Amino acid sequence: MAKMLEKIFPFSERTSVSEMVRDRLETLEIRHDQAVYLEQLHSVTQQIVQHFDESIINLPRTCSLEDMTNVGNASLHPNLYNLVFNHLCTLLTGIFADGLDKGWFFWTTYNSWDFVKAAATQRNGEYSGANTTVELEIGITVSKIDLKQTLPMDQKIVAFFCEALMSKSVSEWISHLQSNNFEVEQRYYKDALIRLAGGEIVEILKALDGLPFKLVYEQDNTEQQ
Repeated sequence: MAKMLEKIFPFSERTSVSEMVRDRLETLEIRHDQAVYLEQLHSVTQQIVQHFDESIINLPRTCSLEDMTNVGNASLHPNLYNLVFNHLCTLLTGIFADGLDKGWFFWTTYNSWDFVKAAATQRNGEYSGANTTVELEIGITVSKIDLKQTLPMDQKIVAFFCEALMSKSVSEWISHLQSNNFEVEQRYYKDALIRLAGGEIVEILKALDGLPFKLVYEQDNTEQQ
């Protein structure tokens, strides 16, 4: 069982990342409010990791694989639900809104979801095909979310974050968006947090990679506060 747990939850890797991030945060030249975003992001990721660690420890020796993966089912764990929807997704939404140029875009103001769509599917301002499996997966996910007519616009970016978590590669998904230099430079001011500390954001999120999240985002997220 120990080997199975280590395969699903790579504890040692998350610990080393956490220590590295803590050191980096002390050297960044960013505004106080931006530093608070990063500190809170680091804190909530560690609380989520703690949920998984403690839930696994409390499982009976005869537990099944389904029991193990259910520790990431937010519908079964109100605390995890609160951490993901009311804290993590809220922080990530704020980070992606920080320093965003919200100028007019096709008769409406530009928003974070517009950036996600462009960064996921375009290169140098033009639509391009996917070169990697991750790019393909992100592109398909963004298109799927964008077509959900019943999902409010401000919830589409939350849906993207949830899908990224469930992919078990949230840091890679966020890194992919930030690596689109053309869209980042076109749409974010130079003092935007994702331009000043994009690497730190990704490093913080690495603590959540590989965890078996199960999230339902098409509902009223106030139900389990």
